[in-house]
This record gives sequence, C-alpha cells and structure tokens, in this order.
Amino acid sequence: MASRNLGNAFRELGDLVEAVTSFEKAIVKKPDFAAALNNLGNTLLELNRRDDAVVQFEAALSIKPDFATALNNLANTLLELDRPDDAVVQFEAALSIKPDFAEAYASMGKALTGLGGCVPSL
Repeated sequence: MASRNLGNAFRELGDLVEAVTSFEKAIVKKPDFAAALNNLGNTLLELNRRDDAVVQFEAALSIKPDFATALNNLANTLLELDRPDDAVVQFEAALSIKPDFAEAYASMGKALTGLGGCVPSL
C-alpha cells in the first residue's frame, strides 16, 4: 500500500517515471493488487504508452472483473487506440456494474457517435 501511495504522490507531482517505478514495486509485493495495476495503467497512459496501459487495465480486471473504474479506463484507452467497437463493449460492462457511472456514459456516447450509432439515454 505504501508504494501505491508513493506512486500516487509522484504522479500528482508530475514525476511519472518514479510513479511507474512505485506502482511496479507495489505490484511485485502484492501481484493481485488491482488498484495498483489500474494506477500503473493510468500513469502509462499519461506517458502515451497506450498499449502498455491496456495490458495493465486487463491485468487489473483479471484479478477484479467487477472493477468498473478499470473497465472505464480500458474503454477510454481502446477509444484512443481507435478501437471504438471494443471500447463500447467495455463501457457497457462498466455500466452494468455501476449503472450511475456518468463518465462511462459520456465516453460511451463519444464512442457510439464515432460509430454512427445512437447514444442511450440515462
């Protein structure tokens, strides 16, 4: 937990390389630490390492499949990788777990609009 907190602190300070190192240390100490994997994914995303971020979000979800935030983060990353069909599947999964997840609805709307589809109403 201390390494994850340190990672969050480094991330807030803008030291993304040290944040990655701290999250990786937390994961070595506790490989099933889904929150640290999710945070590592977010940090990798900030470093424009989208493919690596996808791997971390998927790892978090393999440990905690009902982690709506990780599903949303994965979906947004897939959207950035120009994979809107895959993103919509992940947004839908996040919303099935957390139906009031406004951010997921908004992002799914962008994905569906890009696909020429309709946006579901709240």
